[in-house]
Amino acid sequence: MKPPNKSFEPIAYAPAQLCVMAREGMISIRKCDDSDFDGILSLLRQLWLDKPINPVTLKEVFGKVVASEHHTCFVAESDGGLLVGFVSLSIKDSLWQEGLVAHIEELVVDQKARGKGVGTALVGHTIAMARDRGCRRVELDSAHHREAAHRFYERLGFENRAVLFSMAL
Repeated sequence: MKPPNKSFEPIAYAPAQLCVMAREGMISIRKCDDSDFDGILSLLRQLWLDKPINPVTLKEVFGKVVASEHHTCFVAESDGGLLVGFVSLSIKDSLWQEGLVAHIEELVVDQKARGKGVGTALVGHTIAMARDRGCRRVELDSAHHREAAHRFYERLGFENRAVLFSMAL
């Protein structure tokens, strides 16, 4: 396994809004709110190609996530006002880490905006926010077949150090 990329230095966390230069122009990263749901739904359909999505149920859950003090969601918006990326983060106490751990729950960049710095900006903003909140680690899980995403995460310094098990209830 390659060593983590220690040269990736996340941008500073700005709670309100952050504008960054991506390869295709300026994008702004901001906390999302309920009005972003339709754009985020479109992005999630790109992430979960084979998953049937019930928009009514998803909107209810999205409202709870946006209102939760344990979750934070950001969108990346193009200078034309289109949502081109979304990331959600949860923060919890961890006995193993003896402190707070942040978990990237979802990360998706619009297919037309991939490879242009949007994902890097979203992850960097998320890492900076987690660091600002006192988290000891940022974790995420990614499906086995998402090999390009795995390479992306490794370039940013994440390491593949665990296997995720789950059970549907």
